[in-house]
Amino acid sequence: IKNIGDTVKAAVSGAIISDVTLNNKDIDLMVRFKETYRKNIEDLKEIEVMDKLGNLVPLAAIASFKQSKGLPQVKRYDFKRSKTVTGSVDTNIITSMEANQKLQEVYTKHSKDFPTVSLVFGGAAESTNESMSSLFDALILSLIGIFALLVFLFKSFLRPAIIMTTIPLGLLGFSIAFSLHQRPISFLALIGIIGLGGIIVNSGIVLISFIDQMKEEGKLPLKEVLIKASGVRLKAVLVTSLTTISGLIPTAYGIGGTDAMLVPMTLAMAWGLTSGTILTLVWVPCAYAILEDATELASKLLSKVKRKSSSIKEDVVHG
Repeated sequence: IKNIGDTVKAAVSGAIISDVTLNNKDIDLMVRFKETYRKNIEDLKEIEVMDKLGNLVPLAAIASFKQSKGLPQVKRYDFKRSKTVTGSVDTNIITSMEANQKLQEVYTKHSKDFPTVSLVFGGAAESTNESMSSLFDALILSLIGIFALLVFLFKSFLRPAIIMTTIPLGLLGFSIAFSLHQRPISFLALIGIIGLGGIIVNSGIVLISFIDQMKEEGKLPLKEVLIKASGVRLKAVLVTSLTTISGLIPTAYGIGGTDAMLVPMTLAMAWGLTSGTILTLVWVPCAYAILEDATELASKLLSKVKRKSSSIKEDVVHG
């Protein structure tokens, strides 16, 4: 009986007999009858099964057939009654994201008429949401780690804050690169952006460290310190970044071999680092000057408030 059941199941539902590798992906190899041979009971009767003697006989010779209603079944999702609709997407026509957007539009249109009905996407959409959530957590942890190390290095919260503002500067090169190359912003490209955050801060560290060093010497006013520091450390900043970019470019453009997984990451890092380095040389001195002016203004206001407070206390004592 088990042999008969397995044969019928393989003919109608299909059976996985092996797996093959196509384009670096493992694909299950399934066999079953063509759709034209599994539409009705008459097709089912023609399925040949093996008897005890090893002979192939039609299923109709050893089984009887009848149609009846199946047992009622209630499916639930999050303790609510649910219906599951599954389907495959032909990526040559539409992507899974676009298909889900169209379903969302239909649901939004009719949701007012059925307020108790909700729509939940599974499959690729669910996996994408989970991956993006994990990626966001990784981004937050990486930023916290970078900031903590900078605070430990500079013994200050203000200098690391300036350096952290250089990270978004890489997004300009990232956007331009993916627009020019007509590439989608994939999950791997976003991973490259997270990795870029740890590289792009190097230029700001080199620049601010030298500015602090010259400022401590006290030989020049702040404006001249910023100008001279930017010029003196220009070569060091550019060489530091260019060596990294030179190492990323061959992989990003497939020079000597290409990998579909590595190209988005390296392309994002190479172009993001290019724009980030150039803009850092302009932004960091300006941000440093703004920070110093703000600190000086805050100290003046604070001292003014203290003087007023002390004068009021003196008036009260004399009074």
